[in-house]
Amino acid sequence: MEAKTVTELAGLFGVSRQSMNSRVRALEDGFIEKNDRGITVVTEAGVHELERLYGKVVTAKQELVEKASRASGKDKTIFAMLSNLMEGKDQEIERLQEQIVTKDQQLQMLGNQIEVKDRQITQTSQQLDQQQQLMAVALEDKQQLMLELHEEQNKSFFQRLFGSTKRK
Repeated sequence: MEAKTVTELAGLFGVSRQSMNSRVRALEDGFIEKNDRGITVVTEAGVHELERLYGKVVTAKQELVEKASRASGKDKTIFAMLSNLMEGKDQEIERLQEQIVTKDQQLQMLGNQIEVKDRQITQTSQQLDQQQQLMAVALEDKQQLMLELHEEQNKSFFQRLFGSTKRK
């Protein structure tokens, strides 16, 4: 693999040229050199260091293709097989990333449903508390009415007629 310019690296890593330029300036001097036109380039080791820093491998396919072009017939077959395997793995990675996005959406939807259920449970608890309070008030009223009815029944005819509550 040949040395890469900042612009080439920015394209490989999918970042802006300015971002890559600042990252390259932070590299050790051993990873940076000047090409025949005086342009700053990053060596192969520097590119691998950037891959480590970004957590992204961008040179594997290119190195495989470059080695395949220099290889003999048997080696070309091996490189072709490896290239096909890498394409298959890339497709599998894309499929798995799509599944992750779908699962994240499903989890978000389930989280929203749980929030709705929690609110419903809270409302139901409040309604049960209110119902219990109303039942307690109704029971007290019933007991009061029963006492008054019992007192009315114990009064004599004249006490009920004239409203006197004293007995002699």
